[in-house]
Amino acid sequence: MLKRPINTYFIDLVITGVSGYKDSIQKYPDNAALCRAFKYLINQTVRLYIIPPQHMYVSEKAKALWGELTSDNIRLAGHRRQIICDKLTTQKIVKTYMGARKINRELPLQKGDKFVFNDIFHEDHIIPVDYFVDELIQLDLEELTEENVEGILDGMYIAKILKEEDRRLPRTKRPHSFDKVVTDTYKGIFILPIEE
Repeated sequence: MLKRPINTYFIDLVITGVSGYKDSIQKYPDNAALCRAFKYLINQTVRLYIIPPQHMYVSEKAKALWGELTSDNIRLAGHRRQIICDKLTTQKIVKTYMGARKINRELPLQKGDKFVFNDIFHEDHIIPVDYFVDELIQLDLEELTEENVEGILDGMYIAKILKEEDRRLPRTKRPHSFDKVVTDTYKGIFILPIEE
């Protein structure tokens, strides 16, 4: 039995995507574009998977700023979600970043204002999603079961960090180990489990 029922939809989509990827390689081995398209779709589907709550972390700086701004649950916040500043007592200037650009601007916030989560914060896959996609496509068709797919995807971890912190992370290939990423990649970014 799957632990998080909503994930059955994503798991079914992943199984379909991996099956299509394997079928395309077999039928059209020279069509690299088709293989890349399937891999891209698998990657995007994997990103929708709801990871175990105990695999969600927050940086100390992100937790502190979040606590100043809002009483909303950071565990449930992400991407383009609008967050209401309901805890501010005085105006607060925060750095915002638009998309993947390195350019930032200062945004004055006060009680009642709204901001978009990923203009200030970032959900970082601690171990890159590509690693999990590669693990999935290495499964044989008979191994492509809900339990096996869930077992692989449950290895994912998310760190909710400031966009400012994300901009300082190295863009080199990361290790495939949670502990190695935390010690080698996240130098100076201290992450803590998100409390329930």
